[in-house]
Amino acid sequence: MALIPKLKGAESAGEQFWWLVADMSERHGWDQAAIAAVMATETGYTFAPDAGMSYWSPARTATGLIQFIESTAKGLGVTPSNVAPTPQAESKGQGKAWATWTLAAMPAEQQLRYVEAYFARLSGYSRPVDYYLATWGARPGLSLDHVLAETGSKEYEANKGLDANKDGTITVQDLEQVIMRSYPAGWNPYPLGPRPPALVEPSSPLPPESGVPVPPDRQGEVGVLLALFVGLMGIGIHLYRKVRRG
Repeated sequence: MALIPKLKGAESAGEQFWWLVADMSERHGWDQAAIAAVMATETGYTFAPDAGMSYWSPARTATGLIQFIESTAKGLGVTPSNVAPTPQAESKGQGKAWATWTLAAMPAEQQLRYVEAYFARLSGYSRPVDYYLATWGARPGLSLDHVLAETGSKEYEANKGLDANKDGTITVQDLEQVIMRSYPAGWNPYPLGPRPPALVEPSSPLPPESGVPVPPDRQGEVGVLLALFVGLMGIGIHLYRKVRRG
């Protein structure tokens, strides 16, 4: 049963949002609290789909629940949109459409499909920091002293606030300290309401592992065709027996 994590801003994300987070975490065996902590950290505890858009520019496209960058958004199949979510972003767009605009303009519940697709590209998550490492494009399981960025690099300059001991490097341990500050201490003591019907069979941006599922709106047609097929078989068998007796 899904619960709302005890995090600033979590309740503002809404009931359906947390049902979806619970659903995808259960499907993949992920740490739901770690996923919540990453999104809290990356959005500044707003859980907003357009988080970071106020700083958006062609040189800094990080946007959304886990701060997708333009190349990542396109790699996940997001189509660039000609409709910018803010006039400021549109004025900076250099006259072309951007996939991160599409992400910023969609509801947070819809954007979670791309969060799921992003995390599903990797495996081996065993610690909360592993989920945060994924947003850096790093594989889970790196040692705590592993250096992710150093002074002078673009990555360090964009994230130097994470350098806790100011030694000129950002390590996995630095990320661990950040993510554990956002890791929920618990969950609100009341459960969410009944699971919304639309989420009983949640959609996923990932291809099915096997088989081709029949869309719900076509299942009635399949039942009719099956009944017709069975009926025709019965008529055929009856005629065959009649011919043999004759």
